[in-house]
Amino acid sequence: MFKGRLVFIFLTLLLAAPVVVVAFAWLNPQWELFAHFADTLLPDMLMNTLILLLGVALGAGLLGTGLAWLVTMCEFPGRRAFEILFFLPFVLPAYVVAFVYLGLLDFAGPVQGFLRSTMPFQGVDIRSGHAAVVTVFTLVFYPYVYMLAKIGFQAQRHTYVEASQMLGASHWRTFRTVSLPLARPSIVAGITLALMETISDFGVVSMFNYDTFTTVIYSAWEDYRSIEVAAQVASLLVLFSFILIAVERYSRGRAKFYTDQCMISRPFQLQGKRAFLAVLVSLLVVGLSFIAPLLQLLIWGWQTFTVEWQGQYWSWMFNTLALGVMAALMSVAVALMLLSIKYRSRKPSKSANLLLSFASMGYALPGSVMAIGLLFVLFIVETWVKQWFGFELLLLVSGGLGILLYAYLSRFIAVAIGPVEGAFESIHPSYVEAAQTLGANRFKIFRRVYLPLVLPGVAVAFLLVAVDVMKELPATYLLRPYGWDTLAIQVYELAAEGLYERAALPSLLLIGMSLLILLVVKRIELKS
Repeated sequence: MFKGRLVFIFLTLLLAAPVVVVAFAWLNPQWELFAHFADTLLPDMLMNTLILLLGVALGAGLLGTGLAWLVTMCEFPGRRAFEILFFLPFVLPAYVVAFVYLGLLDFAGPVQGFLRSTMPFQGVDIRSGHAAVVTVFTLVFYPYVYMLAKIGFQAQRHTYVEASQMLGASHWRTFRTVSLPLARPSIVAGITLALMETISDFGVVSMFNYDTFTTVIYSAWEDYRSIEVAAQVASLLVLFSFILIAVERYSRGRAKFYTDQCMISRPFQLQGKRAFLAVLVSLLVVGLSFIAPLLQLLIWGWQTFTVEWQGQYWSWMFNTLALGVMAALMSVAVALMLLSIKYRSRKPSKSANLLLSFASMGYALPGSVMAIGLLFVLFIVETWVKQWFGFELLLLVSGGLGILLYAYLSRFIAVAIGPVEGAFESIHPSYVEAAQTLGANRFKIFRRVYLPLVLPGVAVAFLLVAVDVMKELPATYLLRPYGWDTLAIQVYELAAEGLYERAALPSLLLIGMSLLILLVVKRIELKS
């Protein structure tokens, strides 16, 4: 039992190490270079980040909440189809949607070209200002709010809404005073997830030349080769992320939002103009967030396939799939090990829950923080070896595949723990007690009792981690070994050079692979 606790503590600390270690960069501050960043990049970065977060919070919050209320509380033509269609932007990586709209709407794109040729239109630079980048993030990340808000609305008892209507309240007042307050915790949680994804993004902001935390981190590392300053800026990003989490927790306060988990009837039957408006808004959202980008990718992919397709694509597809599979296997194995130790006792201790939360915090932080944390560890090791033994390891140049997989493990272990822990929670204690009565040891109990019952959760965890890793960009871009380019890297590099048509083919391959895996996940969930 004691050995199991030591293993549990060691694994949780190992998983959290890349996030924690960036704070140690302040022990060796590079004040001159940091002052240069403070005078040039940091003021714009802070202002841009605050405006971006405010815009995405309002945009994704309003859009996700409104759509969730529409499909949950209202009945209108096509509601069931839209209920599923609103999820689909999850399949599209944010940097793919960004370069599609840049290709269409940029100054040299077909839309502005048509407007200049048909009317007195001088053209606009969509990369300037905040509106375009806020719009892209809103279209990509509103499903976070939609999914959680939908759960919040579905849990509400329909009698509350009916009572409000009987008292003469309008639809708007009922939504504002009854439905919205009851769903507030779910909505705030969804907005927080959307904001976490926003501040961790690198692809979109770099394509729009929009300076945020992640672009400054990359500038410190790529342009100035200063791992210390990159780690210091990353530590500020860690602090910023924890502030977001703390604000979300504080917003709940001590308030309780009890419901009866009763399946609601749909009290609002939309007809006439209201039904037409609901369908129109739904089509507009689905069209802008999913259909238009996908159609444009298909058009570009068809036009460039014969020229663009080459043997290297098989290598990029293999690298993408191999990284996803290896990271998923590692994550599931570590999750099983941690949870099997945690659930040895009938009631897991508070310290075990706290350590598991500590190990899982990497998912709430950007991949760039993971990468910089690991690079900083390698930098310390190289410096120490050089001082004591007089030779260089060159780990920063050739860190190897293991470093990248470690970053994935620390970043996505929370994704693996979620489904597997849910499966562990569903196992009745009497099964374990019966096995113990028959004389089974701990290993046999795990192999004969726990493992067969948690296999559906393990399968879902494996596939979800694989999808996340395949689409991941920041950590892969910084830590990938030489020759291990992936489809995500290829998409970003082509789009960053303005070769949007050529970036369509790797984007479609990445979307297709992710969609197939997600369909398998859905099938496993329906069977389990």
